Amino acid sequence: MSTTLVEVESDGDFDVLSDDDEIDPNYILSELHCRVFLHNAKEARKLARKGDETLTYIVSQIVLFTIPLKNRLSIEATRLPCRILTVVKGAYTLLSQYSPLKGRHQGSALLAMKTQEDFDIPITLLAKAKLITLPSTVTIANNRKSISIQ
Repeated sequence: MSTTLVEVESDGDFDVLSDDDEIDPNYILSELHCRVFLHNAKEARKLARKGDETLTYIVSQIVLFTIPLKNRLSIEATRLPCRILTVVKGAYTLLSQYSPLKGRHQGSALLAMKTQEDFDIPITLLAKAKLITLPSTVTIANNRKSISIQ
């Protein structure tokens, strides 16, 4: 009498059946169908969680912009308060309290403010305002010359 290993669960447990025991093919297909269904449901939950975080911000709203780690020291603030100037296809032009930031930034890097503080950020853009980069804004905000000098 010989024996056959049959996988029962996805975690690697095996059940030993003898050759004279028959496995119902409908059971195997229904078990496979159940596993595929559960896997697809799990993937759908992941996508739903990812997709529900899209927020849209309005012009002149105060938001907190995430400063990447390469542009700041570990002891410095991780977010910079900014005002939204324009919105184009989900990309935002931002105005800090020092000057407008160069480029457009994605909404995933922004966080809406719960309070109505304005952080001394002007409501409109000044006519002679010069665009500056994010690293320059961070160095001005933290009163230092650059990360490499520290």
